[in-house]
Amino acid sequence: MVIEVRPPVYVTIDPDAQRVCKGAEEIFLTPLEFRILLCMARRRGQLIPKEKMVKECWDTDLPLLYRESLKAMMRNLRRHLGDIGTIKIYIVNRAGFGYGVTDLVRIGPVTSILGDLRGLNP
Repeated sequence: MVIEVRPPVYVTIDPDAQRVCKGAEEIFLTPLEFRILLCMARRRGQLIPKEKMVKECWDTDLPLLYRESLKAMMRNLRRHLGDIGTIKIYIVNRAGFGYGVTDLVRIGPVTSILGDLRGLNP
């Protein structure tokens, strides 16, 4: 059996354009998913407590079922980014501490990446 090892693909978040790319592929997120991912990326390498993340990202006061709402958002984000099963490449969590992102998530412009690739297609 041959196991193929691929180099990691970076996720880039462009706050000004409100766009997210995984490598050269644009990922479409809801506004809330975008705010949650950006919140974690701004504190890359740290775990953010759930309550703090919800207070920063939701437009309202803490929802009654905020823990379940946040779990659902994290599940959606992991699906969008390709974190599958027990392999967590982009989003990490630790029970009782919160959520965070790995070094493969960064903030920066994505237009140059997409613009260069789109120019290749006739």
